[in-house]
Parts: sequence; structure tokens; C-alpha cells
Amino acid sequence: MICNSNNLILNWIEKAIKNEINDEILLLIFDHHKSRKENIKKDFENSLQLNKNCFHIIDLDNLNNLENLDKNSNIILFTNNYINCNKLANTDHKILSHIYLSQNIMEKNLRNLLFNKEILKKEPPRINKFEECLYFIQKRNPLEVIATLNYTVIKSHIFSMFIQKVPNREFKILDNLNILQSKRFIYGNYYWRLQIEKEIELLCQEKILTSRLAIAIYRATTLKFNDSNTRIGKFYNEKLGMKSSSFHLTNIIVESDVKYVKLKVYHLDKSLLFK
Repeated sequence: MICNSNNLILNWIEKAIKNEINDEILLLIFDHHKSRKENIKKDFENSLQLNKNCFHIIDLDNLNNLENLDKNSNIILFTNNYINCNKLANTDHKILSHIYLSQNIMEKNLRNLLFNKEILKKEPPRINKFEECLYFIQKRNPLEVIATLNYTVIKSHIFSMFIQKVPNREFKILDNLNILQSKRFIYGNYYWRLQIEKEIELLCQEKILTSRLAIAIYRATTLKFNDSNTRIGKFYNEKLGMKSSSFHLTNIIVESDVKYVKLKVYHLDKSLLFK
């Protein structure tokens, strides 16, 4: 994944230097190292003088949202903070994100490329439609993700925008994982993640989609973080051609004496979309 990300970034920069417009905004995230962010930002600013304003550099921390960003220019966003979810909510932009964790060959290649020096660069990686969530933040169709019935694909679409695995740890990107949760789930993120993983297994093995999982997939894929449970329920009712029904699921919350949780589910094998 890291190698693919590096090559995607380098190809984006190379295209910008040629004054070709990329389809994506480039988002560079620094691991709370403000000095490193400022040093690389300065490299880009110096490169602009060599390459005739081929991109625009913006500090994401100074933006309220992405609505007014020009799609007909190459935009580079910088940040070294957790990203406020509201800044990305409902955006129609496609965002190529990259996490800088430490000095490495990628940074050397980036500086060489910015100042018109030769670098050893591979061809752009071939990424299929359902791997894009590992590299790009963008609106997606929740039903297409659900229809894969693939555990890895569904889990990646829910979590990759918020938390990415990097060497030896997880890296938190967006500031509020709670926005994916149904307000009926009263326990913290740790148990919610465990519960959602069990419900993804249920979906992939039995074609049973819990309302809790449906909400998480919807918000993570549509970027409509503030849509209510009622609105999301109406979306699924209309698209699936069916209403949810009650179901008893084994409770994994160890602090609770309740062995089973009653919740709403969609039996997808009864929907024409999944016949």
C-alpha cells in the first residue's frame, strides 16, 4: 500500500509540473510534525517559481470546507492535525491522501521531482475500483460496496478514511469516528469497531445487513455524515425495495449482562438487488 501511495503522489506531482490538471486534490498529512510540514511546504513554494504556478498550496487548517476549491487547478492541501470531519462532509472532490511519517526515499524523490531532477519512478499502480478507498477520499455508492459481500472491501470502505494502518501502528486521520455510529450504540469506539466487524461477517456470510452497519457504510461512502438515521433508513427502504425487520444478535459487550441485542436488519436475499 505504501509503495502504491508513493507512486500515486509522484505521478500526481509530475503531471502538475507539466501543467496538466489532475482529477484529484492532493492532501499531504504530517504526523503532528509542524516543522516537517513547513519544510516540505517551502519546497513546493520554491518549486512554483521554477514551474510557473503549476499548483496551488493551501493549509487545510485555514479552510472551513472544500466547497470553493477550483476543480480546474492542481490543489495541494497540507495539514499536521486531525482533520475535522465537517471539512470533508458532502464534498464532490476526489482527494488523494498521503501520510508522511518519517524521512524516507519518498521525500528525496519528491524533492528531486520538484526541482526537475531525475528520479527512479515506477509506472502508476493499477488499482481496482474497490481498492481506491485505501488511497482516495470520495463519494461512493453504498449499495455497490455492500453488494461485494467481501469482508475486506466493506471494512476498508468504513475505516480507511478515518484510520489507516502504517508500520507498527494505526494512524488516525479524521477527528471523529463517532459520526459513523448509530446514536443507539452507547458504548465507545473500541466495542463499536468489534461489533461492526462481527456484523460485516454476518453480512458476508448470511446476507443479513444490520441497520447499525448500514448506517456506517452509508455515512462513510456518501460523506453525508450528518444525515439522520431516519433519512438513511428511507434510503435503504427505497433502494432495497423492503423494510427492515427485528433480529436478535449475540452481544459482544463484556460489561453487559445482556446476551442478545435486538436490532433491525435487512434480509438481502429477499431484495431483488441481491437475487
